Amino acid sequence: MARDVNTYLEELRVELAGADPALAQDALYDAEEHLRAELAVVQEQTGGQTVDPDEAMAAVIDRYGTPREVAAAYVDWEAGPAVAARSAASAGAVAAPLPVERSAGGPVSPRPLRTRGFFGVVADPWTWTSLAYMLLSLATGIVYFTVVVTGISLSVGLAVLIVGVPFALVFLALVRAMSLAEGRVVEVLLGVRMPRRPRFGPSEGAIWQRVLYWLKDRRTWTAMLYMVLQLPLGIVYFTVSVTGLVTGLALTVAPFVQLILGHSYVDFNDSEYLYRWWQMPLLVIGGVLLILVTLNLIRLAGRAHAAYAKAMLVRSGQPAADAAAAEVPTGGAVV
Repeated sequence: MARDVNTYLEELRVELAGADPALAQDALYDAEEHLRAELAVVQEQTGGQTVDPDEAMAAVIDRYGTPREVAAAYVDWEAGPAVAARSAASAGAVAAPLPVERSAGGPVSPRPLRTRGFFGVVADPWTWTSLAYMLLSLATGIVYFTVVVTGISLSVGLAVLIVGVPFALVFLALVRAMSLAEGRVVEVLLGVRMPRRPRFGPSEGAIWQRVLYWLKDRRTWTAMLYMVLQLPLGIVYFTVSVTGLVTGLALTVAPFVQLILGHSYVDFNDSEYLYRWWQMPLLVIGGVLLILVTLNLIRLAGRAHAAYAKAMLVRSGQPAADAAAAEVPTGGAVV
């Protein structure tokens, strides 16, 4: 049995080695938060008397669950409430107060199935959520780019002043908060599992130790790169989506507008051009095909961006040696 929180977290990380990295991040965050809170409660209950660390940790683990039990509970819960119930019944049901519901926001709701095929794109709900993300990405890209570029510039400029380190800490914390928020948007609109809890840095220690840890964390820099690149990507996503759909829609309705109103509203050589009867069905077919092609591109871009976001924003794990090196002298753990 683990004798301290750091050892417990390492054992839990090993048990979650094959799980989704986003799920592992949530489980590790909750485990540290819960174990440290429970240890503090045990200390308070003794009235300030000395407590045997091994006995206190054993009592907490007995209520919370071993790393293997906790890892199994998270994996089963992610698979769905029915699977979790069957697993708990067959395994004797862990009696520990697992914080799975808090970390995951409740049971994982069934995701709609993706509809395949060129024409099935219209009935695929992920096509329309991907379209929503493409349109939203321009606004988020502007915000991310502005915050990151401004934050880096001011952090470098203020480095020689006494306020430089606190400002850098606030900026890095803001980057992590934005990456977590972006992950939630990606999960909801693009359908890929993203973290629902932030990554821990040193929970104790001097302010410069936290800044140093965050600067050494590769995900800090990949998150910044992701946010800077989100602006050009957002421009491309927005432009292609709007241009393709609007053009296709215009071609599709143009013949009907002429038939109903008697005008095509198309000027050619300073005179209005009216579509011939044989051109009208071709315009409708061409417009519908352009809309379908655009929707398929949007769905494909959504899947590609989901994989890209997961690679850039989710930490796949931390080797034990790196974790030990990152710990602060006061015993704070790093996840």
